[in-house]
Amino acid sequence: MKLKSTFICLLFYITCSYGQKTLDGSAKMLCRYNTILFSLHLDTLHGKITALYSKDYEVRAQAVRTLLNNCSVFYKIPFPEVLINPQVLILDSTGWNTISREIPNSLPVYGLPDAEWRVNKIFIAADKHAVAQLFGQADNLPDSILSEFDYIVLHELGHIFLHRYTKTHTGKKWADEFLASYFALCYLKHLNNNLGLPQIDQTSYLPKYKTLRYFEQLYEDVGPKNYAWYQGKFQKLATKLYPHFKIDLLKKFIDNYSAKGKKTDPLDLLKQLAPEITNQWLGEMK
Repeated sequence: MKLKSTFICLLFYITCSYGQKTLDGSAKMLCRYNTILFSLHLDTLHGKITALYSKDYEVRAQAVRTLLNNCSVFYKIPFPEVLINPQVLILDSTGWNTISREIPNSLPVYGLPDAEWRVNKIFIAADKHAVAQLFGQADNLPDSILSEFDYIVLHELGHIFLHRYTKTHTGKKWADEFLASYFALCYLKHLNNNLGLPQIDQTSYLPKYKTLRYFEQLYEDVGPKNYAWYQGKFQKLATKLYPHFKIDLLKKFIDNYSAKGKKTDPLDLLKQLAPEITNQWLGEMK
């Protein structure tokens, strides 16, 4: 099996190397990523969701892949027409930095999970501590046990589900982040546990930027802590809306941005659906 996998990767590498001129933008990007990944000599866990991982991180790769796979099974019920099968990369800092160097602006700082929906890939740090450290916290659980920091990968799966599989392009960065967190929240509620996505202390931290306008203009350039503050606010909105709409809120957004949808602005859509909750939340973003 491993020899067959290596042969397929080599064949794909040759195809990418000599067929670039005939490929569109997304296919070229996929070839570029796969060529770099081939050079990293990653190990593989095969399945509907395939995991490629740096040496010595099989246990972590298995835990992350299982989480993603179970989430995809959950979403198969409300969205039976959607096949969720991204590739997840569990990379050490060397592999992560190699991609960042070869494809500038492709990945954020090491430790912060990321998704590239155009190539159907999710990137997560092999080092559990790297994620927690970005929040000024620690993750001392073994690789076999998931923590709230590991659940961020569900948010990244949400980006791919919305952009790649359902073509839900809101045109707003804040709305994309909010919906990805709502996607993750729906599955976490299904698990019926007390863990959620991590966030910094919303009471003691005083952000430099608070409005949606600044988030749209600067996005990750607001800085790591301020970015985490925004994500906390998007998660708070998702938590307030969930009891009223459950998974139907995702369906409403997907329908709105479908080929026959009205393409209503995301903020206007939320004001139509839940004016009191939305306006109260906006009052906190000034």
